[in-house]
Amino acid sequence: MISNSPHILVLDCDMHCNDPTSARQAMCYYCDPQTSQSIAFVQFPQTFRNISEDDIYDSQLRFIFKIHWLGFDGAGGPAISGTNFYIKRKALLGSFTKQQDLMTLKRSFGPSNDFIKTLVEDYKPCFIKDGESSKMLLENANVLASCSYEDQTTWGTKANYFTGFTLHRKGWKSVYLYPKRPQFLGTATTNFNEASIQWTRWVSGLTSVAISRFCPLICGPLKMSLVHLMCYLEAACMPLLCCLSVWGFALIPQLCLFNGIPLYPKISDSNFIVFSIIFISAISKSLYEVVSFGDQFKVWKNEWRIWMVKSVTCYTYGSLDAILNKLGIKEASFLPTNKVTDDEQVKLYEMGIFDFRAATMFLAPLVTVILVNFVAFAGAVVKALVMDDNGDRYWEKMFSQMFLSFYILVSNYAIIEGMIIRKDKSSIPLSATLRSVVFSVFILLPADDKLPAIDVFICTADPNKEPSVEVMNTVISAMALAYPPEKLHVYVSDDAGSDVTLRCTKEAWNFARYWVPFCRKYDLVTACPDVYFSSSEVDSGDFEGSEFKAARTKMEVLKQRIRRIVQQHSTTGDALHNTRDHPSIIEVINEHPKEEDEVKMPLLVYVSREKRPSHHHNFKAGALNVLLRVSMMISNSPYILMLDCDMYCNDPTSTRQAMCYYCDPQTPSSIAFVQFPQTFRNICEDDIYDGEIRNLMKIFWHGFDGVGGPTISGSNFYIKREALLGIEDYKPGFIHDGESSRMLLEKANVLASCSYENQTSWGSKASWKSVYLYPKKPQFLGIATTNFNDTSIQWTRWASGLTSVAISKFCPLIYGPLKMSWVQLMCYSELAFMPLLNCLSLWGFALIPQLCLFNDISLYPKVSDSNFNIFFIIFVSAILKSLYEVVTTGGQVRTWRNDWRIWMMRSVTSYFYGSLDVVFNKLGMKEASFLPTNKVIDDEHAKLYEMGIFDFRTATTFLAPLVTVILVNIAAFVRTLVVNVVDNDRDGFWEKMFGQMFLSFYILVSNYTVIEGMIIRRDKASIPLYVTLLSGVFSVFILLIGSAILC
Repeated sequence: MISNSPHILVLDCDMHCNDPTSARQAMCYYCDPQTSQSIAFVQFPQTFRNISEDDIYDSQLRFIFKIHWLGFDGAGGPAISGTNFYIKRKALLGSFTKQQDLMTLKRSFGPSNDFIKTLVEDYKPCFIKDGESSKMLLENANVLASCSYEDQTTWGTKANYFTGFTLHRKGWKSVYLYPKRPQFLGTATTNFNEASIQWTRWVSGLTSVAISRFCPLICGPLKMSLVHLMCYLEAACMPLLCCLSVWGFALIPQLCLFNGIPLYPKISDSNFIVFSIIFISAISKSLYEVVSFGDQFKVWKNEWRIWMVKSVTCYTYGSLDAILNKLGIKEASFLPTNKVTDDEQVKLYEMGIFDFRAATMFLAPLVTVILVNFVAFAGAVVKALVMDDNGDRYWEKMFSQMFLSFYILVSNYAIIEGMIIRKDKSSIPLSATLRSVVFSVFILLPADDKLPAIDVFICTADPNKEPSVEVMNTVISAMALAYPPEKLHVYVSDDAGSDVTLRCTKEAWNFARYWVPFCRKYDLVTACPDVYFSSSEVDSGDFEGSEFKAARTKMEVLKQRIRRIVQQHSTTGDALHNTRDHPSIIEVINEHPKEEDEVKMPLLVYVSREKRPSHHHNFKAGALNVLLRVSMMISNSPYILMLDCDMYCNDPTSTRQAMCYYCDPQTPSSIAFVQFPQTFRNICEDDIYDGEIRNLMKIFWHGFDGVGGPTISGSNFYIKREALLGIEDYKPGFIHDGESSRMLLEKANVLASCSYENQTSWGSKASWKSVYLYPKKPQFLGIATTNFNDTSIQWTRWASGLTSVAISKFCPLIYGPLKMSWVQLMCYSELAFMPLLNCLSLWGFALIPQLCLFNDISLYPKVSDSNFNIFFIIFVSAILKSLYEVVTTGGQVRTWRNDWRIWMMRSVTSYFYGSLDVVFNKLGMKEASFLPTNKVIDDEHAKLYEMGIFDFRTATTFLAPLVTVILVNIAAFVRTLVVNVVDNDRDGFWEKMFGQMFLSFYILVSNYTVIEGMIIRRDKASIPLYVTLLSGVFSVFILLIGSAILC
């Protein structure tokens, strides 16, 4: 309507003209009488001004513009690339005469008579007169720009994303002009997110052609060659074929490898050469194409990697988008490429470092492929190494699949680096890795209907010390595990037999009926409701949405109802309930859904065993035995998850992770249990009481795992029922169509009676191998003790349990080994004797050298003696070893200092009393006792703990030994220091006593916190004066007795 020029140049907004002569270069073709009639458009390559040397995202589109389009050019001309091309208007609109039927033209081009006139007036401008545009021109042009102008016309039906293909079918030609100087320069994407969005959009366009009536297979050729047609066909179908083939090669051989199924010929088979030649030829071809155009090997490496990355992300999503749009499920969308350059992203791009700050939808497929390949490859290597007779045959049979997995891992090392090694903000987020772990587990595991059933045991002993809100959160999180609900059965063991726990369990069930479907719907990674709504961590869901507000409200109502139940219990006669004298109670809180449309929920069962003062109930072990028997009568699942009442499920996929070991055909069938570490959500930075149990969970258990597997930690483990009972028939006995019968409950109550175990071997047998699984995300999170009193009680109980094994017939030194290695036996021996050995050695080092020092008796060699170096090396090595262990497991120097101090404090208190308790029990002087750890969080205790200040409000039995040791060391050190200063180092006394003086000084410095609590601090959490005075009496007594013996 305005200029009506015969030729058009199309440019993207960021493509500036780098060479002002490009128009004349294109016109050379249009004005050449030998070529002008048949050429529709002249295409220039897309070139960019910000391409780095490595070009890790293949932003220059090297394959398309340096190879593919040149091949197109030799077969009839390239396709239109969306920008940087000169096109003849006549090729787009056609050529018309004045005799052409006006109505026919209007049906094709719209109702504007003025526009129709431009089609038949030989492209002369209609309304431009001497450079002036009239008012009528603008009015008519606005009509042409309206959104309804194309209605009832053929505009756009004959010109689409493959406009070049349509023109070539009509007999038009095109030219690919690639001059040495770039004619146009644009801005390339310099981060993975924008590159992925851009390619997804392009792929969607290509695939939409491939599955439309314009597909090159069915549309044409009219006047185009078959070779040219094949070029278009490859371009249209490339994304779909690439995504299918790469997904196939990235998963199918690996899944077969994981399950021990060979896909390719053996190395010794002559057919193996065929596959080798195909693989090497593909690599050599792509490498030749890169090198022949002047690029380097690293460019090929980056292109090969980004091609695999695009295939499992952009090609997949783009193809899926086109297919869903074709089916009418999704509307077509267009996301323009972001051309705004970010300095930080540009810097990473220029350095050749991948920027993984992209949507999870792009990251999850990449990480999932890497994880599946890693698991398959590692499993195959381990299996080949441990096989005795057929190891060589296994390597030979599985070499191709192992090599393919290894090649994929090596080629995509940048992704592995982003997952594990890198910790900067452009690395792969932990949330993306965790979601990919879930996808990997789903891929590797059998289908849901083939997964084995699981029983979950949750043990609680005292509602006063174990807050009911926390216990019910654990119950709800267990019911929300990512596992088929019909194969999940949750048992709550209430060893107190309290009506509070039963009523709260019913309230938890009512809330879970809403919460569990909610978790499944939004794919929540935090299944514990209280933590989900109070956590600052990023999770799924719109917190401002109505459903999320409703869920939060329901949670608050649940907490209020539970607190009301607890309050009623404490103010009524129920508070006088005897926790050691009550009958058994078993109640199925819910039945399986009777209606098909009802939401499927896991089974929830409340179990309280019978307890009588006349029967020894074996504490937690006795409760677990009852759960084992009762669950056999109800669900009888082949696998059991054991949880403490405060250990909520932090990752709902732990079930599937554990089942990877049990369902993996390459894993030995002798695995009895999979142990997860005990982790806690309230650990402060200093962790002055070693609440995370760092040495055991981060070091000791890993060592155990290398020699046959760790021991059971009391919680957070999946165990095979067969390993406990030796029974392989897992058919539930009395559950029929989801209904529990009266007979079931009656028989289950018999199994829960206190006398059932009499004259049986319950609890006397155990064996098998185990696995220690320590994923990056904690699978279970509990509440750690945050004051010295509860910590000391807890460790005393643990020390008592270990020592009871050490001095029983089950002592590892005399019991076994039957089928366990000597190394694993030594691990168990060290663990069993640890409290006893630590308390004896620490009491010895804390008193004997000091008593000798106090009485001027030398124990160690002089500093000048060469033998002194032996003691010096041993001491320094012990310090460095513990420091190394802390630093390599992510701790700091102050973490090591706190660990070292609390170990010395435990050794002279908890280890000592725990060992003494067992010895007295063995001698019949004292009955075994069990004090559950107090899980009620006191705000004042928690505040001191977070500030790193010791809270000494504990029993005198725990404080007196600490203060006594400190006073003895002070007396010995100060007395020696004063005497020798007065006597002016008589007879080289400093040199002779240096070892003992340094030991006393080291103990005092390490335990400065105790000195501070005795002397400096005056708050109510300090050490009471009467404890210091009492310890002073003990110290004087020890010094006098020592002097009497030594002198």
